[in-house]
Amino acid sequence: MENTRVKLTVTITNYNQKDYIEDAVDSILKQEMDYSYEILIGDDGSTDGSWELLQEKYGANENVKMYRMSRDDSIKEFSNWRHVRLICFLLKKSRGEYISILDGDDFYSSRDGFRRKIDFLELKENKDCIGCTSAAIFTSQKGEEPQKIPASLVFRKLTIKDIFFSKEKFYFHIATCVFRRSVLKHIDFKKPELLGADQAILYFILHYGKLYVMPEYDFTYRILSDSIWHKGNKAEHAIRSVISFNIARCRYDDFYFRRLWMDRNWILYVYRNKKVIPKQIDWEMWKGFIDKYNLEIVKCLMGERDVSFKVKAEMKISVIALSILTFSPVQKCKYVAESMGFLFSRSVPAAEKKERVKATLRRIFH
Repeated sequence: MENTRVKLTVTITNYNQKDYIEDAVDSILKQEMDYSYEILIGDDGSTDGSWELLQEKYGANENVKMYRMSRDDSIKEFSNWRHVRLICFLLKKSRGEYISILDGDDFYSSRDGFRRKIDFLELKENKDCIGCTSAAIFTSQKGEEPQKIPASLVFRKLTIKDIFFSKEKFYFHIATCVFRRSVLKHIDFKKPELLGADQAILYFILHYGKLYVMPEYDFTYRILSDSIWHKGNKAEHAIRSVISFNIARCRYDDFYFRRLWMDRNWILYVYRNKKVIPKQIDWEMWKGFIDKYNLEIVKCLMGERDVSFKVKAEMKISVIALSILTFSPVQKCKYVAESMGFLFSRSVPAAEKKERVKATLRRIFH
């Protein structure tokens, strides 16, 4: 990482966002603040002229630095992985004392959002906060829909437990957040895909401090039909959520299981559609991920400890469901299918369930 510090780094990822990328960059340049800052733009091999547009319009701006990644479309992989790798690349290049992450098709909708958040984080009494967030506006062909943050969450310093255990569920977008640089020392930059993206990054940040919530609308999120999320099929989203859940389950304390309120529908989708999901998954694409992270996935499946039965059955299902994407859908998925049903059975003793799960995992990995 660079040595000379600035007060704020804003990273922008771009891939074929020619129609929107200027809005993203200009929304930062128009911010009202006296702090030193830098804008780091990472282009993922765009072919729509957006890279050339960026160079022409912002190339002479000393606050803007641009990087272009090589791209080989013959290599199949989930686009989200490339996105996370690009984010991590920019984070390694960052010099900011504070950091914010933006996608090239979104933009900041206020002119004082960064100033307000940094001013708050600079106060001595707020050193317990790792970041500061606010509301977002969602825009699509149907129009704009401002988020309504529950009154119980506004003007509060929230811990990750506050968010997980709150009766009022709310989605904080990562781009609304300004966070401290100290988070970066906890990221494994050698395995960026395991960090996850968007909300997963926000929850990663929350493990290292509190998050203060402001009510202002500082960010606009464009809902596009060709975005990374909307291009994927339901099976891929489900599998990706199961991966994210298992990684988080093993990385953090047991209370992280409470995150299940987020992932339970995807986990159950994997369970209920275990026979058809293998037909919907591009196995060649997943193979590259598995080849690179097989050991990590084994650790995630096993939790680096015994499978616990002090939690709900859906959580054990998430462990076993991950093997659907990890291994061939022929014989080993048969083992998985055989193991699913008994987890819901109340007639099977917990000790027997534990042994059968461990036996299933041994059959999968041998």
